[in-house]
Amino acid sequence: MIPDRLTRCLLFALMAMLAFTVSGCGKKGPVRPLESPEPPSPAAVEAEQMGESVVLFWQIGDESAGGAETQGFRIERMTNYSDSDCLNCDDQWRTLVQIDLDYSRTLFRNKNQLAWFDTTAIPGTAYRYRIFAFERTGIDSSSTSVTINTVIPPPAPTGLQARRSNGAVSLRWDAADQASGTPRYFLYRRSGDAPFSPFPLTAEPLAEPRFNDTTADVNQAYEYTVRTVLEEEGRRVQSARSSEVRIP
Repeated sequence: MIPDRLTRCLLFALMAMLAFTVSGCGKKGPVRPLESPEPPSPAAVEAEQMGESVVLFWQIGDESAGGAETQGFRIERMTNYSDSDCLNCDDQWRTLVQIDLDYSRTLFRNKNQLAWFDTTAIPGTAYRYRIFAFERTGIDSSSTSVTINTVIPPPAPTGLQARRSNGAVSLRWDAADQASGTPRYFLYRRSGDAPFSPFPLTAEPLAEPRFNDTTADVNQAYEYTVRTVLEEEGRRVQSARSSEVRIP
Protein backbone atom coordinates (compact mmCIF):
# COMPACT_ATOMS: atom_id res chain seq x y z
CA MET A 1 0.00 0.00 0.00
CA ILE A 2 1.35 3.36 -1.00
CA PRO A 3 1.95 5.57 2.01
CA ASP A 4 -0.50 8.46 2.46
CA ARG A 5 2.30 10.99 2.17
CA LEU A 6 3.38 9.65 -1.24
CA THR A 7 -0.24 9.58 -2.40
CA ARG A 8 -0.71 13.19 -1.47
CA CYS A 9 2.48 14.20 -3.34
CA LEU A 10 1.43 12.36 -6.50
CA LEU A 11 -2.05 13.85 -6.34
CA PHE A 12 -0.64 17.37 -5.91
CA ALA A 13 1.71 16.93 -8.89
CA LEU A 14 -1.16 15.64 -11.05
CA MET A 15 -3.37 18.60 -10.16
CA ALA A 16 -0.54 21.04 -10.92
CA MET A 17 0.02 19.50 -14.37
CA LEU A 18 -3.71 19.64 -15.10
CA ALA A 19 -3.91 23.30 -14.08
CA PHE A 20 -0.95 24.17 -16.31
CA THR A 21 -2.52 22.35 -19.27
CA VAL A 22 -5.86 24.12 -18.85
CA SER A 23 -4.24 27.55 -18.50
CA GLY A 24 -2.29 26.98 -21.72
CA CYS A 25 -5.40 26.21 -23.75
CA GLY A 26 -7.88 28.57 -25.28
CA LYS A 27 -7.83 31.15 -28.05
CA LYS A 28 -5.22 33.86 -27.88
CA GLY A 29 -5.35 37.16 -29.77
CA PRO A 30 -2.51 38.55 -31.89
CA VAL A 31 0.28 40.47 -30.28
CA ARG A 32 -0.57 44.15 -30.59
CA PRO A 33 2.28 46.61 -31.09
CA LEU A 34 2.28 49.80 -29.10
CA GLU A 35 0.51 52.63 -30.93
CA SER A 36 2.82 55.27 -32.38
CA PRO A 37 2.21 58.81 -31.14
CA GLU A 38 0.86 61.42 -33.54
CA PRO A 39 3.13 64.20 -34.77
CA PRO A 40 2.22 67.69 -33.53
CA SER A 41 -0.27 69.69 -35.59
CA PRO A 42 1.15 72.44 -37.84
CA ALA A 43 1.44 75.79 -36.08
CA ALA A 44 1.10 79.47 -37.08
CA VAL A 45 -0.77 78.70 -40.34
CA GLU A 46 -1.42 81.74 -42.55
CA ALA A 47 -2.55 82.31 -46.15
CA GLU A 48 -1.60 85.23 -48.40
CA GLN A 49 -2.42 86.02 -52.01
CA MET A 50 0.53 86.63 -54.34
CA GLY A 51 -0.60 87.39 -57.87
CA GLU A 52 -3.22 84.78 -58.70
CA SER A 53 -1.63 82.20 -56.37
CA VAL A 54 -2.25 81.57 -52.69
CA VAL A 55 0.81 81.02 -50.51
CA LEU A 56 0.46 79.04 -47.30
CA PHE A 57 2.86 79.71 -44.44
CA TRP A 58 3.23 77.51 -41.36
CA GLN A 59 5.65 76.06 -38.81
CA ILE A 60 6.38 72.55 -37.61
CA GLY A 61 4.50 71.94 -34.36
CA ASP A 62 6.21 71.59 -30.99
CA GLU A 63 7.68 68.07 -30.80
CA SER A 64 9.04 68.50 -27.27
CA ALA A 65 5.72 67.43 -25.70
CA GLY A 66 6.26 63.79 -26.72
CA GLY A 67 4.77 63.76 -30.21
CA ALA A 68 6.32 61.85 -33.09
CA GLU A 69 8.84 63.52 -35.36
CA THR A 70 7.21 65.20 -38.36
CA GLN A 71 8.14 63.59 -41.69
CA GLY A 72 5.96 65.74 -43.95
CA PHE A 73 2.63 67.44 -44.59
CA ARG A 74 -0.57 66.91 -46.55
CA ILE A 75 -2.44 69.99 -47.77
CA GLU A 76 -6.15 69.88 -48.63
CA ARG A 77 -8.47 72.59 -49.95
CA MET A 78 -12.20 73.30 -49.89
CA THR A 79 -13.59 75.70 -52.51
CA ASN A 80 -16.34 78.20 -51.64
CA TYR A 81 -16.29 76.97 -48.04
CA SER A 82 -18.98 79.46 -46.97
CA ASP A 83 -21.53 77.50 -49.04
CA SER A 84 -20.72 74.21 -47.30
CA ASP A 85 -22.83 72.93 -44.40
CA CYS A 86 -20.23 70.31 -43.44
CA LEU A 87 -16.71 71.68 -43.08
CA ASN A 88 -15.46 68.38 -41.64
CA CYS A 89 -16.91 66.09 -44.33
CA ASP A 90 -13.97 64.52 -46.16
CA ASP A 91 -15.79 64.45 -49.51
CA GLN A 92 -15.81 68.27 -49.45
CA TRP A 93 -12.00 68.43 -49.47
CA ARG A 94 -9.50 67.97 -52.30
CA THR A 95 -5.93 66.85 -51.59
CA LEU A 96 -3.54 69.28 -53.31
CA VAL A 97 -0.15 67.90 -52.35
CA GLN A 98 1.71 65.58 -49.99
CA ILE A 99 5.10 66.98 -49.03
CA ASP A 100 7.99 64.92 -47.69
CA LEU A 101 10.43 67.14 -45.82
CA ASP A 102 13.41 65.15 -47.09
CA TYR A 103 12.57 65.23 -50.80
CA SER A 104 10.20 68.08 -51.67
CA ARG A 105 11.26 70.64 -54.28
CA THR A 106 8.11 72.74 -53.92
CA LEU A 107 8.52 73.59 -50.24
CA PHE A 108 10.28 76.81 -49.22
CA ARG A 109 11.99 77.29 -45.86
CA ASN A 110 13.11 80.36 -43.96
CA LYS A 111 14.48 79.43 -40.53
CA ASN A 112 11.56 77.71 -38.80
CA GLN A 113 8.91 78.90 -41.27
CA LEU A 114 7.68 76.84 -44.23
CA ALA A 115 5.77 77.97 -47.33
CA TRP A 116 4.05 76.41 -50.34
CA PHE A 117 2.43 77.96 -53.45
CA ASP A 118 -1.06 76.91 -54.55
CA THR A 119 -0.83 77.90 -58.21
CA THR A 120 -4.29 76.47 -59.02
CA ALA A 121 -6.18 79.15 -57.08
CA ILE A 122 -8.54 81.44 -59.00
CA PRO A 123 -9.06 85.13 -58.07
CA GLY A 124 -12.52 85.92 -56.74
CA THR A 125 -12.87 82.55 -54.98
CA ALA A 126 -13.15 81.71 -51.28
CA TYR A 127 -10.90 78.89 -50.08
CA ARG A 128 -10.42 76.98 -46.88
CA TYR A 129 -7.17 75.05 -46.44
CA ARG A 130 -6.23 72.45 -43.87
CA ILE A 131 -2.74 71.08 -43.25
CA PHE A 132 -1.97 67.72 -41.62
CA ALA A 133 1.46 66.66 -40.40
CA PHE A 134 2.41 62.99 -40.78
CA GLU A 135 5.18 60.89 -39.25
CA ARG A 136 7.33 58.22 -40.93
CA THR A 137 4.72 55.43 -40.72
CA GLY A 138 1.98 57.66 -42.13
CA ILE A 139 0.07 58.53 -38.95
CA ASP A 140 -1.58 61.96 -39.29
CA SER A 141 -1.85 64.76 -36.80
CA SER A 142 -4.98 66.78 -36.27
CA SER A 143 -5.30 69.41 -38.98
CA THR A 144 -4.83 73.17 -38.72
CA SER A 145 -6.97 75.28 -41.06
CA VAL A 146 -7.00 78.77 -42.55
CA THR A 147 -9.35 80.65 -44.90
CA ILE A 148 -8.78 83.25 -47.61
CA ASN A 149 -11.03 85.13 -50.03
CA THR A 150 -9.01 85.85 -53.17
CA VAL A 151 -9.44 89.02 -55.24
CA ILE A 152 -8.15 90.52 -58.46
CA PRO A 153 -4.52 91.34 -57.61
CA PRO A 154 -3.04 94.83 -58.08
CA PRO A 155 -0.81 95.51 -61.11
CA ALA A 156 2.88 94.70 -60.85
CA PRO A 157 5.58 97.39 -60.82
CA THR A 158 7.52 98.08 -64.01
CA GLY A 159 10.96 99.33 -65.01
CA LEU A 160 13.00 97.47 -62.37
CA GLN A 161 16.68 98.45 -62.54
CA ALA A 162 19.72 97.35 -60.52
CA ARG A 163 23.39 98.34 -60.27
CA ARG A 164 26.23 97.72 -57.86
CA SER A 165 27.31 100.69 -55.77
CA ASN A 166 29.79 100.79 -52.86
CA GLY A 167 29.49 97.08 -52.13
CA ALA A 168 25.68 97.06 -52.24
CA VAL A 169 23.08 96.58 -54.98
CA SER A 170 20.99 99.68 -55.63
CA LEU A 171 17.50 98.99 -57.03
CA ARG A 172 14.68 101.22 -58.23
CA TRP A 173 11.44 100.72 -60.15
CA ASP A 174 8.32 102.49 -61.38
CA ALA A 175 5.14 102.27 -59.36
CA ALA A 176 2.14 100.76 -61.07
CA ASP A 177 -1.05 102.81 -61.37
CA GLN A 178 -3.43 101.97 -58.53
CA ALA A 179 -7.20 102.20 -58.60
CA SER A 180 -7.29 102.51 -54.80
CA GLY A 181 -5.09 102.23 -51.75
CA THR A 182 -1.49 103.24 -51.10
CA PRO A 183 0.94 100.85 -52.79
CA ARG A 184 3.98 99.49 -51.03
CA TYR A 185 6.47 96.91 -52.23
CA PHE A 186 8.19 93.63 -51.43
CA LEU A 187 11.50 92.87 -53.12
CA TYR A 188 12.67 89.30 -53.78
CA ARG A 189 16.10 87.92 -54.66
CA ARG A 190 17.47 84.63 -55.96
CA SER A 191 20.81 83.21 -57.04
CA GLY A 192 21.69 80.40 -59.43
CA ASP A 193 18.81 78.23 -60.63
CA ALA A 194 16.80 78.56 -57.43
CA PRO A 195 13.20 79.77 -57.83
CA PHE A 196 12.06 82.99 -56.21
CA SER A 197 10.90 82.20 -52.70
CA PRO A 198 7.84 83.80 -51.06
CA PHE A 199 10.07 85.30 -48.35
CA PRO A 200 10.96 88.93 -49.20
CA LEU A 201 14.23 90.71 -48.42
CA THR A 202 12.56 92.96 -45.83
CA ALA A 203 10.25 92.09 -42.95
CA GLU A 204 7.88 94.96 -43.78
CA PRO A 205 6.81 96.35 -47.18
CA LEU A 206 8.83 99.23 -48.62
CA ALA A 207 7.11 102.60 -48.76
CA GLU A 208 9.24 103.94 -51.65
CA PRO A 209 10.07 102.35 -55.03
CA ARG A 210 13.77 101.97 -54.24
CA PHE A 211 16.04 99.86 -52.05
CA ASN A 212 19.74 99.27 -51.31
CA ASP A 213 20.53 95.60 -50.79
CA THR A 214 23.48 95.68 -48.41
CA THR A 215 23.37 91.91 -47.82
CA ALA A 216 24.38 91.04 -51.39
CA ASP A 217 27.70 89.21 -51.84
CA VAL A 218 29.98 91.16 -54.19
CA ASN A 219 31.15 87.87 -55.77
CA GLN A 220 27.65 86.46 -56.34
CA ALA A 221 25.31 87.10 -59.29
CA TYR A 222 21.65 87.71 -58.41
CA GLU A 223 18.24 88.19 -59.97
CA TYR A 224 15.67 90.48 -58.40
CA THR A 225 11.93 90.96 -58.77
CA VAL A 226 9.41 93.17 -56.98
CA ARG A 227 5.70 92.94 -56.14
CA THR A 228 3.15 95.64 -55.35
CA VAL A 229 1.61 95.25 -51.89
CA LEU A 230 -1.84 96.53 -50.95
CA GLU A 231 -3.31 96.24 -47.47
CA GLU A 232 -7.01 96.87 -46.99
CA GLU A 233 -9.16 95.93 -43.99
CA GLY A 234 -6.32 93.96 -42.46
CA ARG A 235 -5.80 91.84 -45.57
CA ARG A 236 -2.58 91.89 -47.57
CA VAL A 237 -2.62 91.22 -51.31
CA GLN A 238 0.47 91.17 -53.51
CA SER A 239 0.69 91.58 -57.26
CA ALA A 240 2.31 89.17 -59.65
CA ARG A 241 6.08 89.46 -59.91
CA SER A 242 7.59 92.22 -62.03
CA SER A 243 10.04 91.44 -64.79
CA GLU A 244 13.34 90.22 -63.32
CA VAL A 245 16.59 92.12 -63.46
CA ARG A 246 19.98 90.41 -63.24
CA ILE A 247 23.06 91.82 -61.57
CA PRO A 248 26.34 90.04 -62.42
